[in-house]
Order: sequence, then structure tokens, then C-alpha cells
Amino acid sequence: MLNAEEKSLLIPFSEITLPSYPKPLFEYANYVISVTGDLCIGVKNWHPYKGKNAVKCSLIAMFLRASKNLNHLFIDEVFCTKLIFERHVYLYENTTITSLVLILSPEVSEAFKSKAMDGLVKVLYKNSTLISLNLVSFWVGTERTKTLLEILSKNTVLKSLRLRNFLFHYEEGNMTAKLLCENATLTSLCIRGEDEFTQRYISPEIASENGKALANALCKNNTLKNLDLQFNWE
Repeated sequence: MLNAEEKSLLIPFSEITLPSYPKPLFEYANYVISVTGDLCIGVKNWHPYKGKNAVKCSLIAMFLRASKNLNHLFIDEVFCTKLIFERHVYLYENTTITSLVLILSPEVSEAFKSKAMDGLVKVLYKNSTLISLNLVSFWVGTERTKTLLEILSKNTVLKSLRLRNFLFHYEEGNMTAKLLCENATLTSLCIRGEDEFTQRYISPEIASENGKALANALCKNNTLKNLDLQFNWE
């Protein structure tokens, strides 16, 4: 059930009317173990109008607050800063979530990117149970990407890292190589682009240099077991 704070996110949207049902026999949110992208699809089908993002936000907040066994969380860029990085600290203090998927659209503002990056940094510093991180289209600029990769290099908890549709220029490529040299816990790494995306934004020269740096780093890495570089380096 939504609490007062979670319901308050819906107040500005008069067109949203919550169903009026009897109080459930048990708190079903306590038993949710996974929140996937299907939540976004379900909310859109139920309320495909203005305010649907507020509905997603309030539901995610409820699951983070109420679930005692939540281990997987999917957050899209539409509401991640309002929910995680500004209003709530549930994710920072959570001791059950082991897998996080975060999508950040390239079209969002620089201010939004800064807040999202700051929030992710806090999660990586404070959350001690996160072992799988999947970042999609996390276009935050060279300096922010370098900061993220630097933190990941020193992380001793994460075992699986997926970076999809990232912009890897020379500096990012070198930092990724450094991550592979320094991180001793990652066993699975996926840096995967889309074919059209890679051809449009990453030149063959950059791809070649990054490929060489990564190959040299792999020679020094003793822990990685799975590697996926599809559509990145040829």
C-alpha cells in the first residue's frame, strides 16, 4: 500500500484516480523480489497519459520501502532522480538488492546527468550488496564517465558490469583498461553497443586504439571469466 509520501507524488495529477479496494489481507509489497521494465509497460497500459511517471515513481518508492526481499531493480531515466537521487535513501541503505538496471537517455539535460551521476556514485560507495550493475545509454560526458570507471576500478563487491550504448573515446577506453588491470572482483564484463550506434559515434581509429588497450589489460587480468564486446571494437 502507498503511504502518505508516496501518494503525494500523485496529487498534482487530478486525472489519476487510485482504485478503491478493501485493504488487502496481507502486505503484498513485502514479498516482491524483482522490479523489471514490465512495471513501466504495465503503468503505461493502465494510464498512458500525463502523470504516468509519477505513478511509476510512487510504486518504486513503495517497493523499496516495503519489500524485505527485493533483489532486482529496474529504473528508467524518466523518474530515477526524483525517486532515488533526490527524495529517498532506500537504495543507499538497502541490504537486499543485488542487481540494478539504470537507463539514462542521451536527450536528458546536463543538470539531470549530474544528479544521476552523483546518485550512482553514492550507491556504489554506500551499497555493500550490489553485485550486478547494468547501465544503458549512460551518456554523461567524458569526465563523469572517467569518474565512474575510477570508482568501479576500486569497487570490491561488484561481480558483473554491463555498459550498453556507452561512448568510449580514447580516455574512456584507457580508463576501462585500467579498470580491468585494477579490479580484482569482476568476473563478467559487457561493453556492448548497437551496430548503427557504434558506426555513427565511434571512429574506426578510436575503436582500434581502445581494442589494443583492452587486449593489453586482459593479459594482466586474472579474475574475468566472461567478456562481451559486441559492436564495439573490430
